[in-house]
Amino acid sequence: MSIDYFMQYIRALGVLSMTFITLFIVIPNAPKSLLYLTTWGFLLTNCYFFISFFWGSDGRLKKILTKSYAVLWGLNWNITLVYWILIFSYDPNPLYKRIIFHTIPIFFTMIEFPFNQARLKRKHYRFMIVLHVCYFGFYSVTTWMNGEGVYTGIDFTNFLIVFMTLLNFLVSLGAMEIGRRIKNRIIRKNSNKVSTDMEIPERKINRDNLI
Repeated sequence: MSIDYFMQYIRALGVLSMTFITLFIVIPNAPKSLLYLTTWGFLLTNCYFFISFFWGSDGRLKKILTKSYAVLWGLNWNITLVYWILIFSYDPNPLYKRIIFHTIPIFFTMIEFPFNQARLKRKHYRFMIVLHVCYFGFYSVTTWMNGEGVYTGIDFTNFLIVFMTLLNFLVSLGAMEIGRRIKNRIIRKNSNKVSTDMEIPERKINRDNLI
C-alpha cells in the first residue's frame, strides 16, 4: 500500500467518524457544546481532514493545510494532556463522550504525522497564540454572562482561569516544538533514503559499463 493511498484511507476514516459525531452529538448539544475548547479542537480537526481528503492535492491549499496541521498538532496534544491529567475526574459528561472527544482527534492527528508533508515551524506558533487568545476572550465573556464557567471551578472567583490559560499556552507550544524537532528528523531521514536509493542504480549501471 502506497503512502498516498494509506493517508487517503486514514483521512476518509477521520472524515466519516468525526462528521458523524459532529452531526449527531456536537450540533444537537449546541450552543453549550461550542463553549468547550475540546469542541473547538474537534471541529477544526474535522475541517482539516475533510479538506485534506477532498482537496489535499490542490497546491493552492498546501500552505493553509500546513499551517492548520501545525496548529492542530499543538492544540490536540494540549487538549488531550490537560484533560486526562487535570479535568477528567471533574467532567460530568457521560464517559463515552469524554472518551470520544479526547481520543479521536489526537488519534488521527498522530497517525498522519509521519506521512504528511506538513513541516512544523516556529513561525506557526503565532497562529496557536492567536487561537488561544480568541478562546480566552470567548471563555471570559461567556463566563461573565453566565455567571460561571463551563469548566467547573475555572472562573473569575479564583486564579484558575489565568493558570489554565497560561498552561494551555505552554503545553501547546511545547508540543509544537517537540513535534517540529521530530518532524525535521523524519524529513532528513526520508531525504537521505531517497538520495541513497537514487545512487544505487547509478553504481550498477557503472559496473555494467565496465564489464
